Amino acid sequence: MDMALKAAISVTFKDLPWFILCCMPFVPLRKFERSAIAVRILLVSSLSFLIIYVGTLVLAGDNILLLNVIHMMTYPPMLLIFHRTFRAGWSKIFYVFLFEQSIATEVNLLSYFLTTEVLEKNPSVTNNLWQLFSSYLILLVVFPLSWFFLKGPIRQAMVILTEKQVKTLCVTPLIFFLMINYYTVAFQQSSLTEGHRILFSLFFTAIGISAYAVNVITTMSIVKKGKLELAMVSMEQQLMRQSDHFEQLNSSISQARQARHDLRHHLTVMRNYINEENYLGLKQYLEDYLTDVPKENEAPICRNFAVDVLISNYLALARQVGTKLDVKIDLPARVGIPDTQLCIVFGNLVENALHACQEQATGDKFIRIRCRTEGKQILLAMDNSTDRKEAIHPGVGLSSIEAVVERYQGSFEYQLEEGIFRASLLLCIP
Repeated sequence: MDMALKAAISVTFKDLPWFILCCMPFVPLRKFERSAIAVRILLVSSLSFLIIYVGTLVLAGDNILLLNVIHMMTYPPMLLIFHRTFRAGWSKIFYVFLFEQSIATEVNLLSYFLTTEVLEKNPSVTNNLWQLFSSYLILLVVFPLSWFFLKGPIRQAMVILTEKQVKTLCVTPLIFFLMINYYTVAFQQSSLTEGHRILFSLFFTAIGISAYAVNVITTMSIVKKGKLELAMVSMEQQLMRQSDHFEQLNSSISQARQARHDLRHHLTVMRNYINEENYLGLKQYLEDYLTDVPKENEAPICRNFAVDVLISNYLALARQVGTKLDVKIDLPARVGIPDTQLCIVFGNLVENALHACQEQATGDKFIRIRCRTEGKQILLAMDNSTDRKEAIHPGVGLSSIEAVVERYQGSFEYQLEEGIFRASLLLCIP
């Protein structure tokens, strides 16, 4: 077996377990079935084999350092394939790659130590199969531990954390990745013994892995706490809205009870008009009575009862301050997203619009809402007038909306433009 083929087989089989592990954090975010993901893993492995084989064949030489440089050429296509396979941004894929790279480096260092010191074999490209054997011995312990950690905390982090938060987390592993590669080259020129080099690299890499784990777990705990506090605030807002609706309901019941009580008196008066055959008086009395009768409620704004009640309450208050309303909402009674989540979105947007109109001192006041469902998506656009001039910074309401949007893999944009607050939102129905 020639040197290039032996090197390609050795590196490909060493990488295969890490390709499988790399999928674990993104299984809930996959775009395809598991069988299709398995095909992509084989594609990545075949691509890695081809690059190593051709690279070693062209740049012939029994050099481990050269082999590592060629191996790094497999990273960009590998990251691209994983990005196309999962609904995850580049930062999340890059973070998992760096995390696994550090563990793989630790395993390679240990296998190098086992090959040279215990088995007393030369870890050159031509004898690289001995290091492959050592790597798989170490993986018997490392692989299950990595599996559970990537399937547990890391998977949870990739679902909970935003792309921006993970991008910040990438700084630490990227620095360690660059440093370990720098020291790998620098140690070749140093006067340290090989044993000291391996021990230092093992220690340095272990610090990096610990830092990654602590950072991601700590960040995830902070984000969870923040989301819990946000959920509590949203729940309090919903309770306040329900309290307002309950008061309105009590008021309506009291009015109905009073109307029933008064109806007996009206019927007595009308009976007397009939007995006296005073039909002109009866007609006038009926016209006066109908003028005082409360008007029927307007048609529902949408078919979703919770959203309809919530929006109707705010729009009634907006109408009292002279706000022009232009509302068209096509939202089914059951849309696949819980009413509590829909109320967070609609409630906060319309409540903010109401407050803007109540505080507006100049110009025409208006609220314009358009909402429709298309396939597995809810599309919402809303404009409202405002006197506000300064830039908008997200408060509790907008942050609550962003949390719902993130949960349902949507998008949310808003801007202040010449006295108009514009918001557009998309939610993906599970």
